[in-house]
Amino acid sequence: MAGRLRFKNGMPFAFKLISVVIVLNFVMEFSLLMGLPKFASRVPVGGNTFAILRGRIVYFVHPWLGRYLTTGAWMQFVLLGVLVLVLFLNRSQIEKG
Repeated sequence: MAGRLRFKNGMPFAFKLISVVIVLNFVMEFSLLMGLPKFASRVPVGGNTFAILRGRIVYFVHPWLGRYLTTGAWMQFVLLGVLVLVLFLNRSQIEKG
């Protein structure tokens, strides 16, 4: 049976902060993608819109929101890598408990 790992002096602030950002990013992206049919337009409004393909339907949103929705999944992997880096840098504080 695998033992639990824990930090000797409590969890580092960077670990807590990155964990919260990962969860918030996931919740925001998931809720925006689920709510896309409610607030996004199916026809481009003006010339400055961003097209998002979801299933067979194309939705048009503001450019900043479109960039966030397209890079949000990649951001999860980057944040997860930073979290692993924080674990690696604090490996001397990890103990089996």
